[in-house]
Amino acid sequence: MRQWQIPTALAAGLLTVACAAPTVQLGQPMTLEGKLVLKGNAPFVVPVLQTAKGNWELRGLAEQTAARLQNKQLQVSGTVSRLQQGPALPQLQVSSVNEPGLQ
Repeated sequence: MRQWQIPTALAAGLLTVACAAPTVQLGQPMTLEGKLVLKGNAPFVVPVLQTAKGNWELRGLAEQTAARLQNKQLQVSGTVSRLQQGPALPQLQVSSVNEPGLQ
């Protein structure tokens, strides 16, 4: 490579990494819309919201509430309590759950 090509390639690589950085931060308030599904087996069932942009684990949602709302389209508000880490899903601490159209 020529001398000027190395800095250009390095700058392009850094720009790509910067653009790929997550736009979600810990503690950030969010409202997500998607389908609630329950993953796992009792007693290790985890409520997960499947959205158009990915899946989110829902924290703080009562077991009975999650079972009642399973497979329904929901609007869930809360704060980000965990970012995507390897295979672990990002997590939302739930503050409210609404079924669109039932207000």
